[in-house]
Formats: sequence, structure tokens, C-alpha cells
Amino acid sequence: SAVGPGHKAGGPNYVASLGRWSRRLPSDPPLGVASGLAADLAAERERAKAEAQRLLPGVDEAGLRSERNVFRLRPLRRAVLRIAGPVDPSALALSLGIAGDLGVAVEVSVDPGHADELTAALEEAAGRAQVRVETRMERIEALLARLEAEPAERVRLLGADPAERLALLDAGAEVDVEPLVGLGTYELLRWTREQAVSTTAHRHGNVIGGRRRGA
Repeated sequence: SAVGPGHKAGGPNYVASLGRWSRRLPSDPPLGVASGLAADLAAERERAKAEAQRLLPGVDEAGLRSERNVFRLRPLRRAVLRIAGPVDPSALALSLGIAGDLGVAVEVSVDPGHADELTAALEEAAGRAQVRVETRMERIEALLARLEAEPAERVRLLGADPAERLALLDAGAEVDVEPLVGLGTYELLRWTREQAVSTTAHRHGNVIGGRRRGA
């Protein structure tokens, strides 16, 4: 029911993928979700860890005897975080921290035009997340050349520059343009690939491993 970087139709992340997300500031009216990441960074990261522990091995919520339906997440091996505009250091720290917890090798690529304003933000985010970040100041042409030689499983584009997005798509990259919103379980999906695996457990209606009639 799903092929590619999207979410399984009818799955737990499908409805959220149909909307548009944005960061809410602590001064905004509450909506019953975590906000104010600056004061709750550790808690959001722990939420992501708990969800990863639940979903990395896989869960079968249906519990059918005749069919197994395992829903799971698989961490990316290598990803590129392309920053083409201003970012919130707190939200970036959460994102980088979760990627580090998952063991994802994230390479940060920064547009030179934003180097001055982003250098301090990256240093702050890496320090808060307690991770080491490999950062390159480069134009999109240099990034495309490197991706051709060393493909990444996903490129997350912050700033969503339309020209850069089209260039990455034309190069065959999987591009994620979801913004930083400061939610742990949301960020977990940015650095993982969703899988839904179904296994038939019956033969012509006879459940495999079940008791035979009259036994």
C-alpha cells in the first residue's frame, strides 16, 4: 500500500503526512502537544528513544492468526542535512541528537550565503545535543557532485529553496522538506524509513501451526 519515502496508507503516520507542520513558540496558546523545546529538549529526546525502542523491532497491532502485519522503522545509514536558511538551534539540537541516538551518519551541508548566521547555530545545536557534526560550506553544485559519487539515503532540506529542491530531485535524491518543529516522535521519522511487512500465515484457509480438525 506504499512504495517510496511516504507513509503506509492507513498506518499510524499517514494522516500526519497529509498536513503541513510548523513550529509553535512557547508563547502561543497550547494545543495539547509539547512545545517550548528550549525547556523540554531532554524530554522530547526521551520520547523519541521510547518510540524507537518500540518500533525498531516491529509491532503487530492487529494480532491476526492468519496473517502477520509487522510495522517497523529502520534507521538510515547516511543522510545529508542541507541548510539553506535560518534555523532554530534548539529544534536543530533535538534533530541532531535523535539522529545520533539512532546511529545515523548525518553530514551537514550549508549554503555559503548563510554561513555567518548558521555557524553559531550549528555549534550551539551540536553542543546541546552532545554530538559531533561534520559540516561543509558549499554551493548546491558541489553537494550534487558529492552525492553522485557517494549517494545518501535521504537529503533533508531546511529552508526548502525551490531551486535546490528541484536540483536534488533531478539528481535522483530522496528529499525531505519537513521543517524543524521540536517534537521528538516527529523527528524520529526524519531519520528512519518506515516499513510494513505482511506475511501470510495460512494455506487455503488453514492457519499454519494451528490445530488440525479432530486433533
